[in-house]
Amino acid sequence: MAARLRRLIADAPASDAIPYRAAIMATVLISIVAAMTQEAVPRSVGVVSVAVIPFGFVFSYVRRGSRNVLLKFGLAGALFLAFAGFLSGVRGAATIDETRLPLATLFVWVQVLHSVDVPRRRDLGFSFAASIALISLAGSLAISSGFGFVVIAYAVAAGASLALRHLAELHEQAPGAAPGRTEPGKRPRTSGVLRPLAGVVAATVVCTTVAFVALPRFPGISVASLPIAIARRTPVQGFTGGVLNPGTRGDPSRGRGSGGGPESNFARDAYMGYGDDLNLRVRGRLSDTLVMRVRSPEPALWRAQVFDSYSDGRWTSSDKDTDTVRSFGSSINIPPSPELDRSFGRRDREVVQTFFIERQLPNLIFHAYEPREVFVPESSVQVDDFQSIRVPFILEPDTIYSVISEVPAATPEDLRLSPPPDLSDPRLTRYLEVPGSLSGGFRELAMQVTSGQQTSYDKVQAVENWLKRTKRYKIDIPPDPPGRDPVDVFVFDRHEGFCEQIAATMS
Repeated sequence: MAARLRRLIADAPASDAIPYRAAIMATVLISIVAAMTQEAVPRSVGVVSVAVIPFGFVFSYVRRGSRNVLLKFGLAGALFLAFAGFLSGVRGAATIDETRLPLATLFVWVQVLHSVDVPRRRDLGFSFAASIALISLAGSLAISSGFGFVVIAYAVAAGASLALRHLAELHEQAPGAAPGRTEPGKRPRTSGVLRPLAGVVAATVVCTTVAFVALPRFPGISVASLPIAIARRTPVQGFTGGVLNPGTRGDPSRGRGSGGGPESNFARDAYMGYGDDLNLRVRGRLSDTLVMRVRSPEPALWRAQVFDSYSDGRWTSSDKDTDTVRSFGSSINIPPSPELDRSFGRRDREVVQTFFIERQLPNLIFHAYEPREVFVPESSVQVDDFQSIRVPFILEPDTIYSVISEVPAATPEDLRLSPPPDLSDPRLTRYLEVPGSLSGGFRELAMQVTSGQQTSYDKVQAVENWLKRTKRYKIDIPPDPPGRDPVDVFVFDRHEGFCEQIAATMS
C-alpha cells in the first residue's frame, strides 16, 4: 500500500501552470459570490472566504514543491470542525430543503481550507468540482433571472479552466518536457486546442438553432406538483378563520390582529392594514426591507385581504364569516366568489405564481385575483366571500407556496361594451352609499369629474385621471384634524396622501 501511494504521488507532480491556477481560483470565487447573492451562506462567511482564498492560492503556489505535512494535519483538523458545524446545522432539519444552507456553508469552508494546499493538478480539479457543487446549490435557491449573469461569468471561468488544463496536459506530454514544468522561453501552442474547440461550439450553435426551428411546438404539460416548503410555523391558536397580524406587540400566536388600534400597538416596522379593520388615521412607515419574492410569468397586484365597508376613517368587512375549503389531492380548489360579476363574457388567462416569504407575514395567502388552486401544506383553509384565503399559521421566513389564478383578460373595449350594473342588485347597495362622515361636496365632485363619460369604465378612468392630476403620493403627512374624515381631508384640503387614502377615494 505504501509503495502504491508513493507511485501515485510521483505520477502527480506539482503544477506550475499559473493561468490554470488563476482560472480555477476564479471559478471558486464566483461560486462563493453566487452563494452569497442567494443568501445560501452568511454574508460574513462569504466575505471572509472571498478575501482569504486568493492568499491561499498564492501560498499554495509558493509551497507547491514542499510536503507540508504539519499543514495537512492542521487542515484535516479544521475540516473536521467544519463538518461538525454542518452536522450541528442539520440536526433539527425536518426536510431536505433545510439542509441546503448548512451544506453550502460547509462547501465554502472546504474551499477556503483546500485553497491553502493545492500543489497538483488533481487538487485543482477537486476545487473545480467543489465549485460546481456550490454554484449548483446556489442555483437551486435562485428565483431571479439576474442569477443568469453569475452563471455566465462562471461558465467563462470554467471553460477557461478546462481549456488551460488540457493545454497543460498537452505540454507535459510533449517530447522532452519535464512533468509539470514549462521550458524557459517556450509557450504552449493554443491553436491546436482553440481551433477544434471553436469548431465544436459553432457546430453546437448551428445544430441547436436548426433543431429549435424544425421541431414542432406542442402544448405545455400541466405541472402536477408545485413547490411547497414550510421551514417553520407559528400556529394560530384557536384558529377560526380570523386574520392575525404578527406586527401586533406581544405573542403573535395569541394577539388579536387589528389594523385599527393605536399605532403603539404595533411594532415599528409593521403594517397595520391586516386584521379586523384598517384605520386611515394611523400613519405607517416605509422601509427597504425585502418582504417576499414572487416568481410569476407576469406582474400582478398581489391580493391578501378585502374590506368593503367604510365609515369615519375605518375600513371593515361587512361579512366576517368564512367557509372551510378542504384539499382533494395535492391542492385546494378555491370556489368562485359570489361577489364576482359574471354578467358579461369573460376571458381569463391562467397565471401560476410561487411566493417566497422573506419576513414574518400574517396568516393570509397572497395571490393574483382570481385564485383557483392553492398549494399549501395544509388539509384545509378558510375563505371569505371576497376570496381572502387564511391559513392556521403565521407565514414565516423561508415559507414557499404556490397559487394558480385565472386573471381576467378583459380589454378596455370589453369593459366599455359590458352592460351597466344593475343598481337594484342587493350586492351593490353598500357600494353606492356615501358614508355620513364625508362632506356633501363628495357627490357633487364625483358628478363634476365624471361629467360627459358614458360608461362605467370611462367614469372610473376619469376619477383615476383626476387623482393623478391633483394629488401626489406622500407617506409622511401630518395627522388629520380632529373630527374630520381622513378621506374628506385628503380630497378637499390636501394635495398629498398615502395609498390607503388614494384607494379609499377611488372606492
